[in-house]
Amino acid sequence: MQCTCTTCRDCPAASRDDSRSPTWRWKAACNIVAGEMPSEGSDQHIDRAVALRRYVAQQQSGEPGTAAEPPGEALRAAYRIYEENGLIRWQIEAYVLAGLSNRETAVRTGIAAEVIADYVSIFFDVRSRLTAGGWISRHILGPTPYRGFREHDVRPFWALMAGSNGPDFLEVLIEEYLAAYRPGERAVMSVYFRPSVPISVQFSVAVSVRGMSADAIATVDELRADMCRPENHQGRRQTEIQRRVLEYIQGSKRMLAGKQLGRPKEVKSRRERARARNTPTMSAGRNAIELPILFVPD
Repeated sequence: MQCTCTTCRDCPAASRDDSRSPTWRWKAACNIVAGEMPSEGSDQHIDRAVALRRYVAQQQSGEPGTAAEPPGEALRAAYRIYEENGLIRWQIEAYVLAGLSNRETAVRTGIAAEVIADYVSIFFDVRSRLTAGGWISRHILGPTPYRGFREHDVRPFWALMAGSNGPDFLEVLIEEYLAAYRPGERAVMSVYFRPSVPISVQFSVAVSVRGMSADAIATVDELRADMCRPENHQGRRQTEIQRRVLEYIQGSKRMLAGKQLGRPKEVKSRRERARARNTPTMSAGRNAIELPILFVPD
């Protein structure tokens, strides 16, 4: 039977098509319920997604009639995570992109493994394409790694870090973000630049904010090279490197605020610099910096 739907890339017949999106099963279920595509050839996950879509449609309409059979609680919880499109969803997606199993992701997010299994099956079918960089760029990352991350790009930032740095550093990034984040506020990138976040993490984020232009790459490569030279790890040279790191972070903060990069205002001492920028001194507590800085994304 030939498909007559208007979104063939998301129909069951296209399940092996690289053009399909991570949500192809949910989109297919929506099209089946709407009568825009046949249900022949669908798999068990699409059948469950169809049942969920019918249940959601009935709950939203409030119209009397034959009650749709409610799907399992795990699937309903997965749907709520998808619809809320918040930090929990972004964490799950990032850990899955980092190659973690449902159970490993559950340990890190506090969400039941059964819920994560349903979320991945219906709303984030990516595991068969974790090594397909072009597909991930097209369907998940978009142009953000190249132009630089902006305030609303926490989700693609975590997704990029998952693939480029792996689950351990991703967990550090997420934990530091959640520690600085205030419940109820907007989830934005500038949370990473609060004083409680370690300077090494701030620098890693600052690199991604700059993007992948030739000038941005040249600037950070030069700074990295200087940070790795043993002779720059003490005395005045270390102080100078620390100053440049702070200035680099400040520049990225300006970019997030929509301001153009400019020459930073000169200050005479680290104490004056910390006071002027409301930034802890580099030698203080958990913000102490050890050169070279690790976990900087390439």
